[in-house]
Amino acid sequence: MKNDSKQCHYDSFFHRMRAFSYLIIICFCKCRQNFQKLQIKQEIRQQRKDYFPQSYSLFL
Repeated sequence: MKNDSKQCHYDSFFHRMRAFSYLIIICFCKCRQNFQKLQIKQEIRQQRKDYFPQSYSLFL
C-alpha cells in the first residue's frame, strides 16, 4: 500500500510538472508570436520613415 501511495504521489507530481511545462511552452510560443508581431510593426514603421521623407521632399 505504501509503495502504491508513493507511486501515486510521483504520478501526480509528474502530471503537474508536465502540465506546468505545457503552460510554459504555450506562454513562450505566444510571447514569441507577439515579439515577432512587434518586430514586423517596427520594420513597417522603419519602412514608412524611409518612404515618407522622400514623398515629403517631393511635396516641398
